[in-house]
Amino acid sequence: MSKVNNENIVKFRKEISKLKRETYNEVANCSCLLCNKEKRIIDSHSLPQFVLKCIASNGKVFWGPGLIYPMEIKYGIFDKDCGVNDAGIFHLLCRDCDKTYFSEYETTENYVDINQDSNLFKKMLLQAALKQYLKEFYKNKFNYLLESKMSEKYAEKDILNINNFQILSNLSEVDYKKKAFKILDMLSESNFDNLEIIYYKTVDYKIGIASQCIISLDLDIKGNVIQDKYNFDEKYNLEDLCVLILPFNDYSIICLYHIIFERNIYGEFIKQFNQLKDREKLKIIQASMFEYTEEYYLSENIFRKINRDDNFNYYVKGHDNLHDYIYSNIGPNKEDKAHSYTEYWKKMKLYLLDEFKVVKD
Repeated sequence: MSKVNNENIVKFRKEISKLKRETYNEVANCSCLLCNKEKRIIDSHSLPQFVLKCIASNGKVFWGPGLIYPMEIKYGIFDKDCGVNDAGIFHLLCRDCDKTYFSEYETTENYVDINQDSNLFKKMLLQAALKQYLKEFYKNKFNYLLESKMSEKYAEKDILNINNFQILSNLSEVDYKKKAFKILDMLSESNFDNLEIIYYKTVDYKIGIASQCIISLDLDIKGNVIQDKYNFDEKYNLEDLCVLILPFNDYSIICLYHIIFERNIYGEFIKQFNQLKDREKLKIIQASMFEYTEEYYLSENIFRKINRDDNFNYYVKGHDNLHDYIYSNIGPNKEDKAHSYTEYWKKMKLYLLDEFKVVKD
């Protein structure tokens, strides 16, 4: 992307905007992914809007790519912030399915005085995961087509490692869809046997971060290999953890949980995690979110604080282009892997604490 002269930035942004519109039209479904009926597809939100509104300023929130992709922000591939109505949206479901399959999770009252052992809460966690897997499926499908169009249009192949990214994106797309339908089966059978709540906490202040994300850890807390995140073999399936950070007006919920699909590979990680003090557990959750996903939203104040955080900039941002990082450090066996827990999780400020809470206007 360095080959694009500054004088041509406006032109480049317009071209990218056009490519994104074309991609949106191509990935648009004529039928609902869940009921398979030809109905109008609506805007679905991966995070409840009533959560995002709690940290919004002037109707807008900041998000992960605004922190970690400064070059892509500059050239219009991503936006630094977005309106609450546009945050985390995907287009796969009809209105009936969006309402039916997520009704408990989308009800504000269900988050008051939660009983984490109740089937209601377990159902809400599965619904939250289902929505995020659908979002990731849609995002990967969209990105795969967009990267293809960019590859065809621009000769500067050093802008992004297109070929490797497309392989990874295409495989992830299949994996996310498969897992979404497995969760759908769990919900239809009220089967919570493969759901394990690793950590749950309610705090009496509003956290400036909102996230509902899926993370595939490749290293445990001590830096030992859990799985090969960048194995391109179609038969190799990743196991994930799910993170929920939900701020409300007077309190926030933090939850880490595991849905076992094929292999229970997080036993050693969970054992290490449970031996930590509470503050260290929160640091692990925050570090995992920052390291393994971009699916988090921020209040304006927290966004500016993190953007000035030297440890975040070194360990998480650290590269002009995330794809360059991934494919220069591919596989979990790199000895000098910049994102290892042992390298940075203890050093970063903990933005889930009371001292960084969102203060009411």
